[in-house]
Amino acid sequence: VSSVCRSCEMCAHTKTPATKPRGEIHPLLIPTKLWDSIGMDFIGPFSESKRHNYLWIMICCMTSIVHLIPVHM
Repeated sequence: VSSVCRSCEMCAHTKTPATKPRGEIHPLLIPTKLWDSIGMDFIGPFSESKRHNYLWIMICCMTSIVHLIPVHM
């Protein structure tokens, strides 16, 4: 059955896609000032050192300057 479906042009054109439709792409504005646009994320958990087990990462999108802040969660 599957080989017949794969070779059938009508099946290929009418089959419902198994993936979700892609969303619209929105361009990012170009930052004009330091830290006007930032990216953030947390990484961890790590073994605790002085009660800190995660890193809070902040990146300036204009300059790519990175700040790493140890945090406890």
